[in-house]
Amino acid sequence: MNLYTAQYRYKGSTRMDITAATKNRFGWVFAPTWDIVRMFKADPTNLRVHKTYTEEYLRQMRASYKANREIWDTVLSFKEITIVCYCTTAFCHRHLLADILTKLGAVNHGERPIINKTKEQPIDLLSNTFTE
Repeated sequence: MNLYTAQYRYKGSTRMDITAATKNRFGWVFAPTWDIVRMFKADPTNLRVHKTYTEEYLRQMRASYKANREIWDTVLSFKEITIVCYCTTAFCHRHLLADILTKLGAVNHGERPIINKTKEQPIDLLSNTFTE
């Protein structure tokens, strides 16, 4: 499976919402609990909070894998997927999940850029031409 990550506003066809509020039929299996989301939001720059969040999220994902193996296998069978959440920082559960899915066979292609479609196309500043 080809795996990408992106911020929530990414709207591509391979998008899978993994936020705590998700209604996605597969994404809920990978969503953090509200408890750890609230813990992170209360002190987002605290490295101890990052460590606790990581430990708890990984524990949740181990339990999820055992309880929802069929959904994990289904997601891993997709040709391509982009996991999205609201985080705008480098520390984020989508990156933790990407590491897990990579260990299970996915090929991580990294973060997708967010391109806002408007009437004007973005300018490629390196070539001084319009991009498609």
